Formats: sequence, C-alpha cells, structure tokens
Amino acid sequence: MKKYIRIWVIAALFMIVFASAAQAAALGSRSLKTGMSGEDVAELQQLLKRIGYFNTNVTGYYGDITRASVIKFQSNHGLTRDGI
Repeated sequence: MKKYIRIWVIAALFMIVFASAAQAAALGSRSLKTGMSGEDVAELQQLLKRIGYFNTNVTGYYGDITRASVIKFQSNHGLTRDGI
C-alpha cells in the first residue's frame, strides 16, 4: 500500500512540475498584435512599462496604446516597425 502511495505522490509531483513548465513555455510562443488579449499580452505590457515604453495601466489587451509602445520600442532598437 505504501508503495502505491509513493508512486502516486511522485506522479502528482511530475504533473505539477511539467504543467508549470508547459505554461511558462506558452508565454512568448505566439506573435502578439492588435486585438489580442491574454496573460502574455499583460506580460508584454509589464515589460514595456518597466523599460519606459508603456505609460498606462496593464490590461492584458493589445490595443492602440500597446501597439504604439511596441512600434516605439522597435524603432528605437532598429527592428521592423510593424507593431507585432
């Protein structure tokens, strides 16, 4: 009986660890553009805010303000100015 409990606990730990890793991998795995929303958009906004490109509240919605912030960042770093 103890053997089965130990196996179950180990299996549960693996599921927790790999589920967390899968969720973390999902962030940044899609191109973001106007009209999108989600945790990854909020993370982008937080990062832009931290470095001075996003000067409003983080909403998790990729609207015109987020797009303008991304374009400004892209422009200042020699990247294609597409807002994506």
